[in-house]
Amino acid sequence: LLLACLILGTLGHPVPAHDLPGELLITGYIKPEGERLALLLRVPLALFEGVGLPKRGPGYLDLANIEDGLDRSSLAVARAFVLHEDGERIAPDRALVQVAMPSDTSFADFEAARAHILAPPLPDETNVFWNQGYLDLYLDYAILSQERSFALDIRAAPGLAGLLKLDIAFLPPDGPARVFEVHGGHGWLELDPDRAWVAARFIDLGAAHALTSIEAALLLLCLVLPFRLRQAWHLVAALCAFGLSHSLALWAISAGLLPDAPWVSPLVNMLIALSILGLALDNIVVAWLGRPDAGSLRLRWLPALVLGALFGFGFAAALAPELQFAGGHVAVALFAFSLGLELGQIALL
Repeated sequence: LLLACLILGTLGHPVPAHDLPGELLITGYIKPEGERLALLLRVPLALFEGVGLPKRGPGYLDLANIEDGLDRSSLAVARAFVLHEDGERIAPDRALVQVAMPSDTSFADFEAARAHILAPPLPDETNVFWNQGYLDLYLDYAILSQERSFALDIRAAPGLAGLLKLDIAFLPPDGPARVFEVHGGHGWLELDPDRAWVAARFIDLGAAHALTSIEAALLLLCLVLPFRLRQAWHLVAALCAFGLSHSLALWAISAGLLPDAPWVSPLVNMLIALSILGLALDNIVVAWLGRPDAGSLRLRWLPALVLGALFGFGFAAALAPELQFAGGHVAVALFAFSLGLELGQIALL
């Protein structure tokens, strides 16, 4: 026991050589234009400690002798963010790098960011501490057409998944910007997914959520436990009511028709717990009376209708962060997620 405590204490209090900030954010833009594609990235300098950027004084970057270090840094970034056109990997044929001050706000939009990177660099005497500024990169790619399908393979710092966040905006030539919020080491990111890809991803997501949700499994168990074979139609009615109501609630929440206040989620979670308890107690009463047809079994589709709406709120909370990967096919994603939920629940039953 003493040995275990010592090991846990050691793992819980690592002593890194340099403390990283509480959260690191990489901001980026991807814009295809004609036969060229631009990838702009703003990467915190704290991530480049291993590159060996030259320093001076108490820890300032030596901007007069940093050119070789910037070249190594751009190569490291190109390996960490790999672009694909119609499934084929493409490599940049031009890379421009700038060091930016922590107060620089040029990455507020694409054009300002590109103009900043194309502008002259900071004066050599500028004091930029090694982990308090940014490295801004402009990677330029040759592509076959701006109408192709593009994907980004994010391999950046998978070990910092809980610490490293990425905001990547894809700017298609004929549509609104699509902003993705992902973590380090996310892997494959479809920037312009087609319907088939979206349907497959969200069916899988819905089924996985149904199969791994303890609350959903408990509710289904309590819902079906007292039924007998001769009451199969009452059971089917209850299950259909549950599935229909949570699908309708899911669509309504995703469309912004229902409230999204901070108090809603805790209230729904409490009501879900109470509903599971209520169904369990009702099952006990039915069993105690010794009458399988007693209680509310014949009308259990009514509480199932209400409980399905409650679970729709819970399912929407799981779906909301994933809708960013649906591209322009949000309706397909919602239908596929609902279908996946039903398939997962059938598998549970």
